[in-house]
Amino acid sequence: MGPSQVKKETRLCVALAATRACAFGIGAVATGSSGFVQMLGYVLVLLGLPDVLLIRSLRDQTTLWIVAGVALVFVGTLIWIRLVSWILRTVEVARTNRERG
Repeated sequence: MGPSQVKKETRLCVALAATRACAFGIGAVATGSSGFVQMLGYVLVLLGLPDVLLIRSLRDQTTLWIVAGVALVFVGTLIWIRLVSWILRTVEVARTNRERG
């Protein structure tokens, strides 16, 4: 994999992590509303699972919970994407080596 491919993959990882973190943040703020907006907010907060389960104890402190949740979802998404990418690359290399030998 060349340097340009790594740059492209890194940009995609950051974009996905930012999108997921923003969705969580908007959802957390929207849960304070009433009616249909609260329901949509709840669905957006669910996009932060399983990462936000680590900060359940902060749920009573709304502002701290939102900030910690956005940060945790962002970093967690980067880690998950890199892990899945590494696994897929490893499988591809193993398959290529098996076909050659």
